[in-house]
Amino acid sequence: MNRITLFENVFSPFARKVRMVLEYKGLEFDSVDGLHVTGREALARVNPRKEVPVLVDGDAVIANSAHIVAYLEDAYPNPQVLPGDAAARARIRHWERVADTLLDPIVVDVSLWSWARRHDSPPAGLREAAARDLDALYGAIEAQLARCGEEFLCGPFSLADIALFPNLYATRALKLGPDPARFPLLVPWLKRVASQPVATA
Repeated sequence: MNRITLFENVFSPFARKVRMVLEYKGLEFDSVDGLHVTGREALARVNPRKEVPVLVDGDAVIANSAHIVAYLEDAYPNPQVLPGDAAARARIRHWERVADTLLDPIVVDVSLWSWARRHDSPPAGLREAAARDLDALYGAIEAQLARCGEEFLCGPFSLADIALFPNLYATRALKLGPDPARFPLLVPWLKRVASQPVATA
């Protein structure tokens, strides 16, 4: 079996998603911090855009976290992160898309002034707009958990839980996390995901 290499960075929720999938599948891999000075040249050789994550598995070089997860599910199907029938897998992919295209931009926009070296201030109303957008998302997750009636978002632990977790967990540090009184299903779900071995690896 080829030795897998993951180009990642601790601040990338997309890289963390891939790492969690690798851990869940029990796959051994080497980690390279592609955004650190020691890893930039190696990252540029496999991805000229110099973005993480990138997965290298033998001759296969895959960029983009959703594409990497799809590859891993095809190449190493057990245990599955996309369990169930076609409809169940479509629901799981929906939540991955929500995490990638809706949740991540909100968190990035709000957090930008907490880690980047900037000489300006956040736009007026940014946090308030983020809070409204997150509130709507929290409501959608709460409704999905109520419909599902299971411990995790789409039944068994899956990519839906993995994809949403990194940025949802980060909202607490930004003081924009869900209110337990208003979202009584979401908050325990988030704690359950956080308690999974792949979330702490």
